[in-house]
Order: sequence, then C-alpha cells, then structure tokens
Amino acid sequence: MAEGRLIGMVSFDDLSWRLTQELADLAAVVDAARKIPEAFHGTRKAPLLDG
Repeated sequence: MAEGRLIGMVSFDDLSWRLTQELADLAAVVDAARKIPEAFHGTRKAPLLDG
C-alpha cells in the first residue's frame, strides 16, 4: 500500500515459488560443499555447530 492505495499483492503461489527457488539454491550449495575434498574442509567445527 502507498498513500492508502493498493499497489500490489503477493499470493500464496508467489511465496511458494520463491521458497522453492531458495531451497533449490540451498541444495546446490550443500551439494557443492560435499564435493570439496576433505583437505579443504579443515579439522575445526564451525562455532555455531559446536556442542
């Protein structure tokens, strides 16, 4: 809304499509990370994953 007038709408389909794209991007990153040789991963855990 702008100045009390409707200027656009977001549908459930819009949100669903966007989520699908985001999940596909995330899957591509995870897949690429799995293909990195262990020598490049290092031996330390990420700080947020410790525990």
